[in-house]
Amino acid sequence: INSIVSHLENSSSMAAVNLSLGFMINTVGVTYSELMAEAENAIQIPTTDAVITVAAGNSGAACTNQNLNGCNALGIVLAAHPNTNKNTILVGATAGSGNSEELATYSSRGGMFSDRFLLASGDTGLKNWNGGYVDGTSFAAPRVAGAAAILRQKFPNLSGSDAASILLLTASKDLNGDGVNDFSGVSATFGHG
Repeated sequence: INSIVSHLENSSSMAAVNLSLGFMINTVGVTYSELMAEAENAIQIPTTDAVITVAAGNSGAACTNQNLNGCNALGIVLAAHPNTNKNTILVGATAGSGNSEELATYSSRGGMFSDRFLLASGDTGLKNWNGGYVDGTSFAAPRVAGAAAILRQKFPNLSGSDAASILLLTASKDLNGDGVNDFSGVSATFGHG
């Protein structure tokens, strides 16, 4: 936790910070109120102007007030905290490509944080030791951080919250690339897209 806080404190001049990790606050059987109370006692979140992307988690479920099982506690805390909520983006994952791209079965869903939720490819194309593919929201989050860094490099006067808003508001709602939006507005499953 101290390492994460130190990283955020030292990110004042950075365009984007990727946090493809969580911290060891249990979310199984924990409500949102309980998590926030525990986090308040555990860490002091610094203010930063960087866009913060956080891997949403690989639970395959939506985070709700009453059920945070498998949700990334770090992402929830940063998306809710007044020092970081406007520049934090929780990142879920898609799988496949082209017309077969879809929400990855393992990816956490937007749930109560759909207004801060984006999707990006969680595929790496790499195989692990048992022949399965290496994938996850930890591989999706840096893709969004890269987009934030490029956006802020191109438009250096943007604040972190401005850049995060632009990314959220311009996300494609056509998940499978067939030219038709799969949802409108903000989805409890797909967030902004």
